Amino acid sequence: DKSELKARVKTQLRRKQYQDDLRSELEESFDLSTKDGLTGVFNRRYFDIHIAQMTEKAKSSGQKLCLMMLDMDHFKNVNDSYGHPAGDAVLKTLTNSLKSSFRVTDLIARYGGEEFMVLLGNITIEQGSVIAEKTRATIEAIDFIIPDHSQPLKKTTSIGIVEFNPVESAQDFINRADKALYEAKETGRNKVVVG
Repeated sequence: DKSELKARVKTQLRRKQYQDDLRSELEESFDLSTKDGLTGVFNRRYFDIHIAQMTEKAKSSGQKLCLMMLDMDHFKNVNDSYGHPAGDAVLKTLTNSLKSSFRVTDLIARYGGEEFMVLLGNITIEQGSVIAEKTRATIEAIDFIIPDHSQPLKKTTSIGIVEFNPVESAQDFINRADKALYEAKETGRNKVVVG
């Protein structure tokens, strides 16, 4: 019967639309809980959970793991001189550069303000320091375009990088990266320090 067939098809199409809407809402909720709203990279909450899992995995498997902590140099000057929309534009450009510079398997997260973490799996500290230096040079070369300003900005970044030691905790691993970053800041900025 044609009318019954039409009714059944209509019902199935409605059901399919309902399932698609549910899936879309679930994906959106997941993104909201794990991604940074401004930059689209993972947020600190997700990073904290992920690094704990990755360090435990590295302890049991012996896999090499490196952590880069990077911070934009003199970022406060951007917000103070050009306003927060300019600062947001700089951070978006920075994260777009980071996303295109790393492997899909590497975790990029906004740790706070203008600080970012990059967790690199299956990488030795020698390989990681080369990657960190390349990242520093790439960022230094970017022309940061800001709204309502004709001249692009030049910005630099300081980077601390460390290799995971299986006897340490995830927090100790983070603290060592933070210490290396602090040393890069204190000894002239726009540099990589291996911790």
